[in-house]
Amino acid sequence: MTHTHRLFKARVDGQSCRDLSQRLSTDSPTRPPPRPPAPRQPSAFQPWAVSPPVRRPLRDGRPIPDQSTIPARLTGPTAELGSVTVMAGARETGPDRQIPERLIRLGPAAAAAFTTVVCLPGLGSRGLDGDEVFAALMAQRPWGQTWRILTSEQANMSLHQVLLWLWAHAFGSSEIALRFPSLAAAAIASALFFRLAARLGGFSQAVVAGLVLTLNGFFIHYAQEARAYSLMVMVLIAAALTLLNALETNRWTWWVANAVLISAAMYCHFYSAFVVVGFGVAILAHARFRFVWRRALAVHAAALVLVSPLLAFLAFGGDKGQIDWIWPLSFTTLALNARFFAGGSVALALLLAALVTVGMVGGFRQRKRSSASWTAIFLGAWFAAPVTLAILVSVTVKPIFVAYYLIVSLPPLCLLVSRGALALKGPARFGVIAALIVLLGNTAVNQYHSNRDTGFRGLEAAMVASSQPHDVVAFSPFSFRRSFEFYLLRRGDGARLQPISGTPPWGQFSLHLNDRRPDVADPCSRVPPGGRLWLVGQPQTCTTTAHMVLLATYGAGESTGSLWQKPSSP
Repeated sequence: MTHTHRLFKARVDGQSCRDLSQRLSTDSPTRPPPRPPAPRQPSAFQPWAVSPPVRRPLRDGRPIPDQSTIPARLTGPTAELGSVTVMAGARETGPDRQIPERLIRLGPAAAAAFTTVVCLPGLGSRGLDGDEVFAALMAQRPWGQTWRILTSEQANMSLHQVLLWLWAHAFGSSEIALRFPSLAAAAIASALFFRLAARLGGFSQAVVAGLVLTLNGFFIHYAQEARAYSLMVMVLIAAALTLLNALETNRWTWWVANAVLISAAMYCHFYSAFVVVGFGVAILAHARFRFVWRRALAVHAAALVLVSPLLAFLAFGGDKGQIDWIWPLSFTTLALNARFFAGGSVALALLLAALVTVGMVGGFRQRKRSSASWTAIFLGAWFAAPVTLAILVSVTVKPIFVAYYLIVSLPPLCLLVSRGALALKGPARFGVIAALIVLLGNTAVNQYHSNRDTGFRGLEAAMVASSQPHDVVAFSPFSFRRSFEFYLLRRGDGARLQPISGTPPWGQFSLHLNDRRPDVADPCSRVPPGGRLWLVGQPQTCTTTAHMVLLATYGAGESTGSLWQKPSSP
């Protein structure tokens, strides 16, 4: 019986291939044993592969295919080779340079250290602004009062406020103490961002994107402010990493972690909900959507349950005019807000816009369903969803478009910029990267010099130094009193200046945020004999000329404080 007849008979009898191979080896003892397969060399798309692929079954029973035998465009967001992760989204036209694995592992730590070095100087050199003072006063209150305000008026940024309350009761309420959690969150965000950028585009993209993020004046400013923005960026970057792991492995662990992180991001700021929409678009566009959609839908439903207190807050009277100060949307406000992404530099804003366009176009020109194409969709949806939805809500419901709320779109912007810069060839690539570093360094230096002691801390010190007996203070808007009173009482200068009659004494001012009216209608008529009136905030018209009026202005947008004297008319 020939070998072909044996094979046919084995198939007809239903015998296994293992039995067939044993019979063949028994019948043909002189046949040499099969050669072991030659070790597979790393392909161009696997620049850092140091060990053979590891095949792990998924929890749902579908094994991960051998990544070395499948084209890179079909491997999904990532492919894990041994202990080294192949970065999905790396350019398929050529391998990255051979980078030592130790250097790759040290990248996130180096990014965190660099962010700390850049953002630490000037952390306490300027006083707290109005929003920071509100957070500081909330942190100094007993827990019962803080909880009532969070649940009735200020559910936004509630996660940061709770953490800041714990931190302030442990380390105090100085400027450095209140801002240090934001600096720590920015450093961790930089480390996670380096890991995310390396996973999506390789080591070179991680270095360029990390520099674009860390040297951005927008990022530096909010790493030095006692607000929730750095914490929100950190949580969103972590959520993006867990999303990539969930799409790759379809494990419940990563999906649940992603649900918890996006819920935490929404407790940091309501704008994070727009990013979740962008993540949903990326999941729909992924090649493995048909395998992961059930678990994705389940965990996002669970995230909806986790944020149900926020939804109840918004549905049952949570909007008490906290953002009524936002201007209506116009082309002018759009142009002004776009400069925030570039740290206030017009030239840098134009360069960033050009590189984002190059990065998006280059990604979409890749083959359909390729890793580079999906990465462009992922980053584009993350960047565009908050901007687009904020504009839509501002036009149809009420104005909510504010530049620093859109810091949620800064990480994908930096990734797209780095992709656009590295897509260039030859001297153009190095020239553009050098121009980026120079312009970004200029914004970082400007941010450092802007940390002079101005604002309410400097304003209060100047007013107390120039005060005389019987001087009184009026505020317009009344919410300015909160910041002024914070420094007045902390320095023990409450006896030097008194609030105008008809207003509460120092120490009894309400934390109500949205009181933008003047404290009294005609402050000049309430000045005691022989005293002077200090008007803090916007200049007002006095109906009497019996007293000297001193205008103390605070420009919230520029963080400047100034004093000048307006003599009364004869």
